[in-house]
Parts: sequence; C-alpha cells; structure tokens
Amino acid sequence: MVSDFTAAALAGLRHAVRAGAARAGLRGDRLEDFIVAVQELATNAVQHGGGFGRLRLRQHDTTLLCEVSDHGRGFTDGIPSAAAHPRPVYPAAAGSGWPVSSATPS
Repeated sequence: MVSDFTAAALAGLRHAVRAGAARAGLRGDRLEDFIVAVQELATNAVQHGGGFGRLRLRQHDTTLLCEVSDHGRGFTDGIPSAAAHPRPVYPAAAGSGWPVSSATPS
C-alpha cells in the first residue's frame, strides 16, 4: 500500500493501515500499538513536514514494514533514540509523537 495524505485524510489512512495490518496478521494489543505509532508518525509528517506525507506499508515474510515520509527538514542531529525521550503521559500533549511512535514495541 502506498498512500499520499494530508490532515484531512488521516482518519481514512488510519482505517486503511488497520485493515492492512490485520491482513498481515497483527491482532490485539500489537495491532493497536502499531496503529498508534503509525498515526503519530503521519500526524507528525503533516504538522512538521509541509502539510502532507506519504505512507508505504508492506509485508516482507513475517515482518510488516511501515515508512512515513514528508518534506520537512528532518532531524538535524540524526534520528533520536527512544531512550533520549521520557515515556509520554497519556493523554499525550502536543510534541509527544516521536516518543510515542518510537516507544511502541516491535
């Protein structure tokens, strides 16, 4: 699945990712965690990456891969490690997208 998205398309994107992840075999908490992580990345792309992004979801053997890209400037010091951010408190305030998505178990 490849999908370009804007803020207006985030709900539909979430439903499409849920369906794709379920087809790939994710269930229960793993499915819900995956959806939260993808939603946070897509929302971050819209908010910080020029108002739109592209999501690629594919399965390779037993691994489900999701890539979210945008046209933002990126991380100037490289991709931060999950350990560099405290675990967010729920409900999360704005600015918790990266810690939430990177804290999701693989």
